[in-house]
Amino acid sequence: MPNKKDESAIVKILPEFEVRQFFSELKKRGKLEKNEGISIATLSFPIVTKSNKKDKKDKSHPKYNNSPIIQKIIQEREPDILLCAGYTISNKVLPAILKTTKTTKTTIVLEVYDDYKDNRMKNLIIQGGEPINPPSTICFVNNCQAQAKCCVNDLDNQISQRNFKISDKNVFLLICGEVTAVHCVRGEQTRFRNSITKELKNAIDKSSIRLNPNHTYMKPCSLRQGKFLSMYGKIYVRVANWKHGTKFRSSTIHKLWMDGLEQRANIAHCPIDVACYHEWLVH
Repeated sequence: MPNKKDESAIVKILPEFEVRQFFSELKKRGKLEKNEGISIATLSFPIVTKSNKKDKKDKSHPKYNNSPIIQKIIQEREPDILLCAGYTISNKVLPAILKTTKTTKTTIVLEVYDDYKDNRMKNLIIQGGEPINPPSTICFVNNCQAQAKCCVNDLDNQISQRNFKISDKNVFLLICGEVTAVHCVRGEQTRFRNSITKELKNAIDKSSIRLNPNHTYMKPCSLRQGKFLSMYGKIYVRVANWKHGTKFRSSTIHKLWMDGLEQRANIAHCPIDVACYHEWLVH
């Protein structure tokens, strides 16, 4: 019987021929000329969700070990920012990702799980082969139960961990449902929630690029939140995984808004059930 901590017992190895085919097809789409501007890429994966009868909670994890895809994206595409959707990799393969980023200029944002059965996850911002900030954990924004480990006010304690720079631009990270810091109710004005502290609002306001990696697609208010968080020349990027075996539109789970308008990706490559990659050049 496999050890509960043994990732290989559950997460499958992506066959090498699938990896080769993925990048062979991606290569045909060409590379962006980055003489000016910043290239922002998003990457997501199929996930598997299983019900746990003991605690009645669903447990999700990636279908494959995603490390080979991520490493080759960094090596062959070298986007300035690579934003990965949640449930990205196991901590067992993190050293391989760190090693790859040592020789490229790509800043990668990803989520690492220590043991997905317990859903202990942390988000890392990696530059030059090392996490540049302490790990971040997702905070509940609109549903702060007493048992919640991290609530909206706790985001204040992570502000410094969520900030980083690309060229001369400030970037801020909002993890998954933290985007509900933006109040969005039909018939009401889209705005920051009243519960959001001045410090957090200022940190978001000062950023030029707002990144929002999701675990799975969150439909309610996504368009209005995207428009709101990209107004006045700002950029808002969202990416999400999809459930293994289900159909999806890549333009739905990979989105970039700039100056209040949704932008079409320069490159989109989404072979079903392997990975989905989008890339934009923004100025």
